[in-house]
Amino acid sequence: MNKKEYPVSGILAAGLLIAALLGVMGIFYQNLQEKLFTQAVNNLVVTTQSDKLYFDQIIQNRLYWLETIAEISDVPDAEGQENWQKILNWQSVDGMHFGVADARGNLTYAKQAVMDISNREYFQAAMQRKTTISGPLTTPEGEDSIVLTVPMIRQGKVQEAVCAEITTTALGASLNNYANPKAKATLVFTPQGQLISSYAGMERYATIYEMLETMKLKSDDLVEQMRREVLAGNSGTLTYYNGGQLRLLYYEPVGIQDWYICSLVVMDAHEKILQEMSASAFGVLAAILLIVILLAATGVYLILYFQRRVKEAQKDPLTGVYTRLMAQRQASRILKENRHTLCACLFIDVDDFKTINDHYGHDEGDRVLISVSRVLSESVRSHDIVSRYGGDEFTVWLNNLKQEQEARDIAQRFLTRIDQQTTVHISVGIVMVSPQERDYEAVLKRADQALYQAKQKGKNQICLIPAAPEEENL
Repeated sequence: MNKKEYPVSGILAAGLLIAALLGVMGIFYQNLQEKLFTQAVNNLVVTTQSDKLYFDQIIQNRLYWLETIAEISDVPDAEGQENWQKILNWQSVDGMHFGVADARGNLTYAKQAVMDISNREYFQAAMQRKTTISGPLTTPEGEDSIVLTVPMIRQGKVQEAVCAEITTTALGASLNNYANPKAKATLVFTPQGQLISSYAGMERYATIYEMLETMKLKSDDLVEQMRREVLAGNSGTLTYYNGGQLRLLYYEPVGIQDWYICSLVVMDAHEKILQEMSASAFGVLAAILLIVILLAATGVYLILYFQRRVKEAQKDPLTGVYTRLMAQRQASRILKENRHTLCACLFIDVDDFKTINDHYGHDEGDRVLISVSRVLSESVRSHDIVSRYGGDEFTVWLNNLKQEQEARDIAQRFLTRIDQQTTVHISVGIVMVSPQERDYEAVLKRADQALYQAKQKGKNQICLIPAAPEEENL
């Protein structure tokens, strides 16, 4: 080979090596970009799940508050001396406005103002004994809002409706203040795009789709594609640029009516990595190593962090036991998987709890519920499920029982310890569950019947209903 060919061969070899390195780095770059995006989506899904649970908790807490007001409120009279008149001017920190409507639809709210809501769907539904959550409405002040409505029933008849109006920005403030990173925002919207939970700045847009159409998108049909996916009940993602920043949006059904929840996060870290890698090969390699380590540590931290947040959202904020929804999920799983052992469902009610609230106030009532839940939790086995069903009612699911006497013994332990450690009594309804039973609602209904029978026996009593005959469950 001619010596003059050496430089040419060297140049070709170097060129091939450089081309190979560039090709490998290009593939690595593309793979890294895809993995970073997937990790961002997964992290956003986890946080959205946590936000979804918290949003449901916000709504359920407001409904429970209204149910309590409906339970203790006076029936409207012509003199305006009802006990609920004193709280008409209340406005909580989250922007909830309270009002009471008589049977004719005359709603009395702040400063004794009156508004006719007789033609509103939520009022008409309340007159049919239905608790309702309205779709997006507009307040007299022009703000977007939703209305929660609970009927007040006396002697079998609907006497009035208790309403709470919550603005979308107030809902959004509660939701977005819930341990959200600064670069993240959460919205709740209808399939048509109307906002249920919003934040400052969104008032300029009629729908979320209108907002997205003002952004820089990779394709003009992305917003329409998202609209179709939402109408079909699917979840999905969408990326866009706003102010030069790449943003990721994830959406999925929220579980209330047909509403959707979406989370938006600024992809600053993702963009920064890609820019550094395109600047220099050495910087890319160094950045890759650093980012992998940081992402691994951040991923573990975020997963552990949001697992803890999700676990907290599964617990009743007052008593610390499981919520009704989480108990239903766990009990349904037990019923589905159980093949050989006897189980039991205990329905528990605090005797004369309404009297305690009326005479000593809700703070004392809360202390009673906390004490009762503590005794229940300390009196069961580690794998049993204790939950607050609602108000002063609790459920306890026992599994892996050898005989029904075990369930009776645990219930008696409840009564004894409640009597020793608190100032109240409880009634307990027990229903035994055979290995063939699968219907959660049917079991719960029988347990409620057992509780009713215990109450009829004079309170501070236990009533046990044996397991349903095997043929009823096949």
